[in-house]
Amino acid sequence: SGAGGGYEGIANALVVEFDGIEDTSKADPSYNHIGVHISSKIGQVVSATERTSPSNGYSDTALALTPGSSHTIRITYLPGQFVSGSTTRIGWLYVYVDANLTPVVEYSISSTDFDMFSGNAYIGFTASTTSSYAVPIYIDKWSFKVVEPSATLTVFKNLISQATAGVENTGITIQAQDACGAPVANGGDSGKFSVTMTDGTNSVTVTPTDEGSGMYTMKFTATISAVYTMAVLYEGSPINSGSNVRSINVLPSDTVSPTVSFVTAATTNITVGTNSTLTFHLRDQYGNTITDDKVFGSSPSVTVTVTPNPSSFTFPGYVIKSWDPISKVYTVIVNSKETRDSGFTIRVDVLGVQITGGEGSPQTIQFSAGSLDLTQSRIDSSYPPATTLTAGSIATFGVIPADNVGNVITQDPGYTFATKVSSTVTSDPLCQLCYNCTWTNQKYECTYTRQFVGTYTFIVVVYSSSGTLVGTIPATLFQVTIGPDDDAANSVLIHTTKETNIVGATRVIQVQARDQYGNSRSVPNTAGSFQLSLSPTVTSSVATYQGAGIYSFSYTATSVSTHSTVRTCRCYGYRSVEEKFRLEREHDIQWDSYG
Repeated sequence: SGAGGGYEGIANALVVEFDGIEDTSKADPSYNHIGVHISSKIGQVVSATERTSPSNGYSDTALALTPGSSHTIRITYLPGQFVSGSTTRIGWLYVYVDANLTPVVEYSISSTDFDMFSGNAYIGFTASTTSSYAVPIYIDKWSFKVVEPSATLTVFKNLISQATAGVENTGITIQAQDACGAPVANGGDSGKFSVTMTDGTNSVTVTPTDEGSGMYTMKFTATISAVYTMAVLYEGSPINSGSNVRSINVLPSDTVSPTVSFVTAATTNITVGTNSTLTFHLRDQYGNTITDDKVFGSSPSVTVTVTPNPSSFTFPGYVIKSWDPISKVYTVIVNSKETRDSGFTIRVDVLGVQITGGEGSPQTIQFSAGSLDLTQSRIDSSYPPATTLTAGSIATFGVIPADNVGNVITQDPGYTFATKVSSTVTSDPLCQLCYNCTWTNQKYECTYTRQFVGTYTFIVVVYSSSGTLVGTIPATLFQVTIGPDDDAANSVLIHTTKETNIVGATRVIQVQARDQYGNSRSVPNTAGSFQLSLSPTVTSSVATYQGAGIYSFSYTATSVSTHSTVRTCRCYGYRSVEEKFRLEREHDIQWDSYG
């Protein structure tokens, strides 16, 4: 009997009280209620006095405790951390009445308060009353279940063998089970799990997430592609009957990263007909090599282009693209038989975005011409030879060295180029190699000249560096017509009339105009004219052009004298210096009938 309910005064106790009588000495409320009472510290007895703080220390729900009424009571304690909504609760005791899913009492009790039991406790029932109208209370049935998970009997519920880099994975779940092997229906123990996940070099953080029903999800996000080993412990002991280790293969992301993918440098400045090779590796944003074929596969996202395409040329080359499924390396081979001034551009892009990793994309490769081929070498069309020259003038022309398909050789090939001349002009002492050509501006510059009038044939001959004749370049064969230079002192007296000693007789002198090399001119001199002067002075006339380069002078002697010097000169109005030559003749003029 008494207001203490039969439990007041017991040390180290936790009591859930069902009170149907108001006892003001115990601060009972005026209605039937359920109250929670606990020793405040180790060694202290429990009190039956109701607490008003916190206010939820007892229920404010009227509880029918009339004779004959029947109730089902469920009391649950969730130790550790439990999250409900936005509230974090550290150890809570819940009291449920009948079929109600909402507890009528929620009471916060830290799990450390249970240290007063020293690991052992008794569970039982008491009852008492201060009323003279006591009625019996019957316990029809009851059970007590320890919901603390057992490490050994806690099991993997769902498993995965693969995951994707960069994606949060929730595929591994664990079902907590108690010491009897029954599933634990409540959570609160996520902090007691410890999980490691490693491939021996890299580690991944795994977060056990409490689902609130005894189920725990092992959440993780791996970024490095590898085969990992996950080991799960509960309170330091392996779960799943010791089989607590699972292998997980983390695959690369399926998305190619243009900035992390890697392109090697293509070989360049190579001879036509040889291979230029470029390789590239596709990687995700974490640096993992993409294992699926993204160029030739069923869902390509990477394109490779070569511009221009050498397979479309007059002398076709080829482009080969391939993928090694073992090394995951892509290879691009470009082979061209023709050079291009702008080169060839290789582009590797991911959905239109150029790859920038490594040497990056795009890359330009250059092919250089092959070995010298005389049949394809030729005269530079922008620098052709002149086909008509005056004697003694020097002309130049360009020769382009080329390989067997006509590609221009832009580097000095190391040969000696020279002009060779032939002609039927008997007066010209022909040379075999008149002039060596000079390498300049990516071509050979050749010079040529002749001093005698006639038609000459020139061709470029090629010698090796050791002086051995390699051959001639057929396309450099050309003819040149050499004409005479201007009149010069080499002009000669070719005819005079028969000398007479009669004063007043008309005499004639003829001059054949020649250039400085002795070539007879065949056209009038347009730059000046020949003049005749005699000493002593006689009547004279201006030269008369007779054709074929011949000029004729006539004069009459009017006095008896000996004219020992005859001069003709070619006088240019625009020159300050006269070019003169002497025609030495003596003319004895005797008296005639004029007295």
